[in-house]
Amino acid sequence: MRVHSVLIAFAIWRAASAASASPGSGGAAGRSQVPATEESRYIDLCRGEDTCREAVLARRDSVLLLRVSFLHPARFVDEDQDYCDAREYWHIKGKDRVLLARDCAEQSGPDSQGPVQVTFNGKQVELEYVEWQANDGCERSLVAVDWQTAKVGSAKRWTGQSRANRTVCGRQKIMKDSVRIGAGTASDPLITFHR
Repeated sequence: MRVHSVLIAFAIWRAASAASASPGSGGAAGRSQVPATEESRYIDLCRGEDTCREAVLARRDSVLLLRVSFLHPARFVDEDQDYCDAREYWHIKGKDRVLLARDCAEQSGPDSQGPVQVTFNGKQVELEYVEWQANDGCERSLVAVDWQTAKVGSAKRWTGQSRANRTVCGRQKIMKDSVRIGAGTASDPLITFHR
């Protein structure tokens, strides 16, 4: 029964999205269309996916931090399975685009990819990632990225023990190897947390 309600909600959402995006949806004939939102200028980052949505997380000094979210299409067919609703974090300055990181909206099980917590303090973007592991272990990473240049300023990684029903990563010890640093492209994100 719940699958039907999810499918109906998705169909209504798609119809509303299509109606608002179609020419002439602004009302009476001859009326100009509503101006494009800032997010719609980056629609190519959705790569044609129907279940894609964009959200501006921070904007300052002509720099934009954009989260692009993709609902897994099978989620609407079999909700009892674990899926990765993928998200991408893009640093955009003019025509320059840097893919900072990818994640899943939630961690579906031990050793699977989890969510990134993103904060902006005015000078840098901090990306924190905690992954819960099968042996009651955890790994935590913290990466600071310069707001203007999208360059990694610092990257640290710890291993520890999960506590309080996997809500706290305690007894952390610094690891010698850090997160993987890439090129910042769609095929090679700047930061790879999950290995």
